Amino acid sequence: MLSLLVIALAFVPARSYAATSNLYLSPSTLSEAVGSNFTIYVGLNANGNSVNAIEATVTIPGILAITGAGTGGSLCSIWVQQPTVSGSTVSFKCGIPGGTTANGNLISISLKAAAVGSGSADISSIRVLAGPGQDVTGGSSGGSYAVTAAPPSGSAAKSTGPSSPAAPKAPVLSSASHPDQNKWYANADPKLSWPTPAGATEYSYLWDSNPDSVPPATANLANVTSTSFAGQPDGTWYFHIRAHGAAGWGSTGTFRVQIDKTAPTGLTVVTEPKVVADKRPMVSFAAVDAASGIDRYEISLDKEPFKPTASPYTPATISSGPHTFTVRAFDKAGNMVEAATKITIKNIPAPKITSPKNGTTLKLIQKLQITGTADPSTTIELIIDRATVARGIKVSSSGHWSYTYTTVLMPGSHDLAARAVKDGIESQSTSKTTIRIDPSAVSLFGVTFPMFVVITMLILVIAALIFLAAWAFLTAKKKYDKMKERLIKKNRQTEKMVADKLNGMQDDIRQDMQAMYIAGQKTAKDKRRFLEDKIEKKITSTKEIVEKEINEETEELS
Repeated sequence: MLSLLVIALAFVPARSYAATSNLYLSPSTLSEAVGSNFTIYVGLNANGNSVNAIEATVTIPGILAITGAGTGGSLCSIWVQQPTVSGSTVSFKCGIPGGTTANGNLISISLKAAAVGSGSADISSIRVLAGPGQDVTGGSSGGSYAVTAAPPSGSAAKSTGPSSPAAPKAPVLSSASHPDQNKWYANADPKLSWPTPAGATEYSYLWDSNPDSVPPATANLANVTSTSFAGQPDGTWYFHIRAHGAAGWGSTGTFRVQIDKTAPTGLTVVTEPKVVADKRPMVSFAAVDAASGIDRYEISLDKEPFKPTASPYTPATISSGPHTFTVRAFDKAGNMVEAATKITIKNIPAPKITSPKNGTTLKLIQKLQITGTADPSTTIELIIDRATVARGIKVSSSGHWSYTYTTVLMPGSHDLAARAVKDGIESQSTSKTTIRIDPSAVSLFGVTFPMFVVITMLILVIAALIFLAAWAFLTAKKKYDKMKERLIKKNRQTEKMVADKLNGMQDDIRQDMQAMYIAGQKTAKDKRRFLEDKIEKKITSTKEIVEKEINEETEELS
């Protein structure tokens, strides 16, 4: 698989390779507290070779847990195998179109310090290729990593005397000109800055292409918080700096800067078939970028807007006649190169529109039937007012085609045209046929009516609808008013009846109570019970009469 990738990516002539290319881990040494997260990188030292394919497996020690792997900022742009995590290993296979002589990162590996201890990470199963079949595999340098115990939470160090000053911490670096360490920039003048670490009085720095360099214990920079480098060559560079204070030299801070100010080179654009074609052409293209690598391609046909593409590219359709394909190649820093090629597509016979004739006048809403002739091996695209309204219209074996356009055309002039399509190649459009839609008459069901008749009919229909709506409203209102009047009358009768019944019941109860009072103790016990039952029956009878009246009124309401 990797060999096939190399053949596909080989755009440079074979040559002898005296040196080999190596892989390395960056940083090569690191100590982290248990539970902390950090990232290491697998890098390529091309050593002058135009490397275009790499594969390798990285083995991580058991004290570290792999939490992920990525390709951000990679020299590679084609991935036969994305970084794949399997247990304690990460494997990958990738390609670089056109090759690159630059040094830089291939993949990143995210790790978590899982257990206290130390261990080594190494790179195995390495293959590095340059050009067609040129194996430039060299060695590899792994990394040594230690995990220390985390300090107790909330604990404070005990002191029995004056505390010793600590060496300054590694400066925390940033760049206004090259802020993302994983991106390439066309700016050759990097600027770096950092806040002053506690206790720092001076600095030692290095600017080189080695990610693991440590500046010498000799100050070469005053107590400042920024520096810059002008006119740097293309490639991956590292700024290393450490601070010096009363307690000595501190640890090193490193910042990566990726520079590519050179546009891709060697962009070739070819078509198959070449020069003249009787089918849709396949456009192939490739470019080389020695530093950051090719990021993307864009293509344009005959000055149309550019769109992203990949090689090879075949247009979905193309018209007969001469054409120009223009391709742009962009590298990862945004530099661009452009190239073009020309081709002529053989003519496909254009169809003809036989009906309607040029200058035909049609009535409003009249059915538009379009017929014509064409090569039986083609299909037809119909165009009205410069917009394609139908595709794939079949042509009979006798060379005739027809189409019924059902959308209403507005009054005025309209242009009809057609073109034939065969295997994605479009013929030239027919000469336009102009028709006119006459607003003074309307065609309905094959019958033509004068416009004033149609308008009169519409007015009558609208007037009839308004009359029907008004009649329905007045009828409903009259019915509602009668019902309302009847309910009001019934309600008054019910109120009077209830009042009469209650007044009668009140009189009867008063009389019975007086009888009970007069009887007093002389009234027999059963006499009093008789009077109580009589009162209760009157109340119940009156209640039933009132409920009946209310129910009847409710039924009328419903």
